[in-house]
Amino acid sequence: MEGGHRIDFLMESLHLTKRRCSGGISVRAPPEAIWKIITAYERMPDVIPNIISNIVTRDETGLRGVRIDQEALLSRKMNLRTSMTLEAVEEPNRWTLALHRISGHGFLSFEGRYQLQPRADGTTYLSYVVELVPCPIFPLPLVERKIRKEVPKMLSAVADAALAGL
Repeated sequence: MEGGHRIDFLMESLHLTKRRCSGGISVRAPPEAIWKIITAYERMPDVIPNIISNIVTRDETGLRGVRIDQEALLSRKMNLRTSMTLEAVEEPNRWTLALHRISGHGFLSFEGRYQLQPRADGTTYLSYVVELVPCPIFPLPLVERKIRKEVPKMLSAVADAALAGL
């Protein structure tokens, strides 16, 4: 449970330092409301607790994805931050949003994906999967603990924002 929501969560070890984390939440909101939240990149620092800032560059031609220069907090106690440039590729007809690391520090590899699944009862299942390899300077147990904590918080925060109509 996170924030009063039941969260599905799984952490898998894919390689020595590569991890896959997946989670999901059932939200009493239509997919359009959730899509509006996860694609409002400029507002992510207001929604997702560990995101400090997002600087967003949109391709006006619509041919490429959205570029996001993101700073996030990995550990408040140790003041560890990540700084990445991500490309967001939206597939609204499939309710899929992919995030690909282009550059930055904190992670050597970062591939995330949101997927929305509308259900017959009027709810939407929001799932999130990320495969990542942290930089060697970040202790792997710390990164794993942070991911176990932050992914459920993020899913809960997105659900709350969709329910509040933000």
